[in-house]
Amino acid sequence: MAALSTRKDELGDIRKAASGATRDIKKFERALAQLRRRGVRAIQQEAQVMRKTMANRYQRLGLYADKRGALRRVRKPGKKWNDRKKDLKLDPRPGIARKGVLKTLQSPRVISKRTHGFVYDLKIPAITVTGRATLGKSERNVAGKRIMGGTGKTRSVIGTAVKRMVTNRRSFAVNSYIDHFADMSAPGLGSLSGEDKKKLDRVALEAVNKHLADLGEAGRRRLGDTSMLKFTVRSERLTNFLTRGRV
Repeated sequence: MAALSTRKDELGDIRKAASGATRDIKKFERALAQLRRRGVRAIQQEAQVMRKTMANRYQRLGLYADKRGALRRVRKPGKKWNDRKKDLKLDPRPGIARKGVLKTLQSPRVISKRTHGFVYDLKIPAITVTGRATLGKSERNVAGKRIMGGTGKTRSVIGTAVKRMVTNRRSFAVNSYIDHFADMSAPGLGSLSGEDKKKLDRVALEAVNKHLADLGEAGRRRLGDTSMLKFTVRSERLTNFLTRGRV
């Protein structure tokens, strides 16, 4: 009942704003803010769907989006690294090896909600992977269980336990090499593709238009002429994006 009452109040404010019945600027701005929240909420939900699509694209096809939003293939490694991967029995696909970058792309934590949209940041998951590193065994430190800190939304990995053992494996912090990997093999890794950005545009506008469905054409047109709704999509690693649309 509370949600239904809130929606009625929102539509009431928007109808007054659209009809010109209110001269109260604060009420008008509140009506527009309600529309923005609908659009922002929609792209935040779509961001997780988009994140899965990007990870699947990378895993199955070796594709990523560059800084201009064009899809590119991860560059094939040189002969020396290819031979090394064969010796260590690592995944032969470009950009996979010990799966550190892939697991980062798959992590829900690459998407962080913000008031005006979301941040897509490959550094936030801070994943550590362990894999075969030498042909012979030796005593070395290997990552154990993750140490968690904080509660609720602030809960995150604050450290990793270490165990000493005789092994041919080694632990790697993905954040220590992901920038170098991107520069050498996938320039622009962490960007959204042109199609991804268009999809976010559509999703935001569909959410807003659905909310305005009861207003009628005149009301929608007046609000559309009055305000350009902006939903901010940020990539901390590379580029800032704006998805824009009229109501």
